[in-house]
Amino acid sequence: MSDSIIDRFSRLREVMDEANTLFASLSDEIQRLRESQSSDLQALAEQLGYLKVDQQMFHDFFNKPYVILPRKEGEWYLIAPKFIDLQLGWLYQQTESYNVFIVNRYIDWLYKLPPEVKQELGFKEPPFKPTIEGNFLLCKPEETDLAWERYKKYLTRREAPGKIRIKGRSHFWLICELIKDGILPFKPTPVDPADLWERYPRFSLKDFQKEAWTYFISFGNIGVYWPPGVGKMFFAIYAMTRIKGRKLVVVPTATLVEEWARKIKALTSMNPSEYEVICYASAHKVMGKEYVLTVFDEHQHLPADTYARLALIKTKYRIGTTATPWREDGRIDLIFALTGFPLGLSWEEFLKMRVITKPYIELIIVSNITKKFSVLDDLVKEHRDKTMIFCDGINLGKRISSKYGIPFVYGATSSRLQVIERNPVTVVSRVGDEGIDITDLKTIIEFDFLFGSRRQEAQRMGRLLHSRFKGDHYILMTSEEFEKYRKRLYSIYERGFQIKITRLEG
Repeated sequence: MSDSIIDRFSRLREVMDEANTLFASLSDEIQRLRESQSSDLQALAEQLGYLKVDQQMFHDFFNKPYVILPRKEGEWYLIAPKFIDLQLGWLYQQTESYNVFIVNRYIDWLYKLPPEVKQELGFKEPPFKPTIEGNFLLCKPEETDLAWERYKKYLTRREAPGKIRIKGRSHFWLICELIKDGILPFKPTPVDPADLWERYPRFSLKDFQKEAWTYFISFGNIGVYWPPGVGKMFFAIYAMTRIKGRKLVVVPTATLVEEWARKIKALTSMNPSEYEVICYASAHKVMGKEYVLTVFDEHQHLPADTYARLALIKTKYRIGTTATPWREDGRIDLIFALTGFPLGLSWEEFLKMRVITKPYIELIIVSNITKKFSVLDDLVKEHRDKTMIFCDGINLGKRISSKYGIPFVYGATSSRLQVIERNPVTVVSRVGDEGIDITDLKTIIEFDFLFGSRRQEAQRMGRLLHSRFKGDHYILMTSEEFEKYRKRLYSIYERGFQIKITRLEG
């Protein structure tokens, strides 16, 4: 027996020796390739007429292939060459050679930044982490003076060590100030077991959704920041099914009211008296009511002046969902302030898990609107399967509808989802931008759009991520539109998606 063990150890040692030899040779090969690449790039630079490349600086560049510059308080530009596969933050601008990202603390709450980036940005743990509970700002007793001095314009008096009363209606603005300081001031409200029952929807959660459910059970108030098509609505419906009592769902459009009502009916046994589904614009209808759970779908709309008061709805638990946590007016901090503890995974992670796939995306640049219609003619003839033609302009939408004999779905359309589902090709205004789930969708054609809105571009592409097909996404722009509104495309680039650019300007 002992001989057998000795023989095994001997063979194991031989295998380890071979592995070490192989590793050493691979290390030499990697070093050789690195030096070869360096020499090749240096030769190319000299050929192009640039100064001789400094070898040490070249290696230093690959150790840190980006530069960080201040933008404003709490925000920075991160600039990196386009050939470096780096997606950090929101893509702000592109040149032929460089990507310019905007990075802030909120990014790290969603998709963890590399430690070296956080170190350079000076991200540190806040000196203290107060929370808000009812009408009070709570902290450790020894932090009372620090909290009072920093936030006293929102406070009225110190009730006790570690307990300071909040002034009048200053709760919301105090939350915003704390968020800007990198503090999530929400007090975890674990879901009371008495508020749960063993009732389940007609679907099972995926692993990452199960983790989100555990997160929600622990905190009670969360914002879910997943890409389109991975199941934010399903997760929220699961929570609604499991939670006892009255539920409220708030959505941005009547189309989504229809979508949520239909999904809840098809996937659950909830009684209609258990829940309400309303638009953000109908906030006045529910402000005096009380709910156990409120779901804010596409909650990037919440910071709008007319909708922010919805955050004051009396609700025990809340869930916010959006794939696009940014706003053109810069009120990104309010998106977090109005929901709860953020839960995010990068789009790259979902691509690796094969939960979503990258569609084919082509930008077609033409000289004028007449040429744009000509390209649309070709695309409509070529794509006879399920197709949505997005058109913001109502008159343009009606013109396309009349030209091809297809329905136009816009604000005045009844049963919008039924119209889209029953017709192979439809023209859709911005009422179809967000949230709708057309699983057999194969083609999106963007004919007319909301100027440079990055959020709209990401949401429209997101309709294909809901589909069971990979899909094709065509964006039609005139040369003038491309020059003015190309920034809307950055929301696609920043997620690692590629766009083929075809110019038909002649």
